[in-house]
Amino acid sequence: MFAFGLAIQTAGCVAKLDPLAIKEVEPGKPATLDPTLAAAAGNLNLTRNGKTRIPYPTGLNGGCVAAAVLLWLPLDVLAGGTLPGPDCDQYLPRLTLIQLESRRAAVLQVQKYGDFVVQLPAGTYLVAQVVDDKFIVPVRFGFQITKTDEAYDLGVIAVEDGSLPGASVTPHSDGAFAQLLTQLPASGSWPKSTALFTQISGAPNDRSAQIIFFDKKDLDAYLMAATLELKSKGMPLLSPAIPAASSVPQVASASGVVRGSPRPAPNAPVDVPFRIQVEGDDPVEGVGRLSDGEFVAHGQMRGGPFDITGELHGDEFSIVTSGFLCFGHDIHGQGRVAESGSGYLSSGKVSIMLIVPCAGTNNIKVATTFDLSD
Repeated sequence: MFAFGLAIQTAGCVAKLDPLAIKEVEPGKPATLDPTLAAAAGNLNLTRNGKTRIPYPTGLNGGCVAAAVLLWLPLDVLAGGTLPGPDCDQYLPRLTLIQLESRRAAVLQVQKYGDFVVQLPAGTYLVAQVVDDKFIVPVRFGFQITKTDEAYDLGVIAVEDGSLPGASVTPHSDGAFAQLLTQLPASGSWPKSTALFTQISGAPNDRSAQIIFFDKKDLDAYLMAATLELKSKGMPLLSPAIPAASSVPQVASASGVVRGSPRPAPNAPVDVPFRIQVEGDDPVEGVGRLSDGEFVAHGQMRGGPFDITGELHGDEFSIVTSGFLCFGHDIHGQGRVAESGSGYLSSGKVSIMLIVPCAGTNNIKVATTFDLSD
C-alpha cells in the first residue's frame, strides 16, 4: 500500500489534497473489519462504443497485477502526471474518489472482472475521473455513504465510453451482493443499504475531462461546483465543507434602499437565464437553477465545459465561474481557470464583470448577466 500526499501542481507551488483513509480488500488476502468505516461493494462495467471491456486486460509484467489495489497518489489526474509504480503495458481501470466533506482523495483500482470491495468513511463522494487503461472517460458521478457500521451496495456501475458517454447503476441481487461481501466476511452481519448514486455534468471529450488546475482557487471552484450540483440532485453534504458566507452588511444607498437585507430564499427551484461572454468571443446563453439561495449553471464554451456557481444573499449575488476561460489567450492552453465576482440586483437582474488573469498575456474580461426577476 502506498501513502503519498495528493498534490495539484500549481504555478510556482504545490497545493495538496490529503490522502483519504480507505481500505480496499484484495481478493485472497485477510481483511479486518473496521467499525469506524462502512463497507461498500460494487462492480465497474466499462463499455466502449457498446462493447464491454470485461475482463480488463493488464500488462504481462507481474507487478501490473500484483501492485497494491489501493493507490494513494499525488493527484496526477489534477496535475496531468502519470501513475507511479510498475510501467505496465495496460492498467486496470481506476476511479479517482474525492470525499467532498473533508476534501481528501484516493485512487481506487478495480479487479480484473470489475469487482471492488472497500471500507471507507461516511461521506459524499465525487468520482472526479474514470481512467480505463490509459484513457480518460469523460464521465463524472457521485455517491453517498451515510453511516459507518453498515454494508452498502454500490451496484453495477455501467459506464459507457463512446459517442454518448454516460453512467447508470443497477443494484446487485441479494445473492450477488452477499457473494461480493465474502471478501470481507465479518461485514455480513451489518445492516445492508443501497448507496445513493447520481451522474453529474460530464465533459464532451477526453481532453476536457482532464482536470488540470494551475491555481488552488481553481480547484476550490471546481469542488464547490460539484458540491452544489450534487446538492441540486438531492445529495447534500453530510456536514458542511464550504463555510457559510458571512452575513452581508446592511448599507443604505442614496435612495434609502437597504442593500444586503435578508429575504427568504425561494421555496422551489427557479430557472435563471444567463449570458456569458469572454472578451473577443461570441456570447453564450443558457439557463441555470437557483435553489435555496444557491445557483448552479453549466455549459460549453471555448472547446470545453464551464461551470458557474453562486449564492444569493439579500440583493447581493456572488458567483464563481470556472472553465477554459483563457483558452487561446493562455500559453498553457488547456488549463481550467476560475474567477469570482459579485453584484447587486437591479429590477431582478445583475451584471458582473470578471477580470481573469491569464498566463502569458494581458488580463481578459468576462461579462456575465443573470435574470433573477422571476
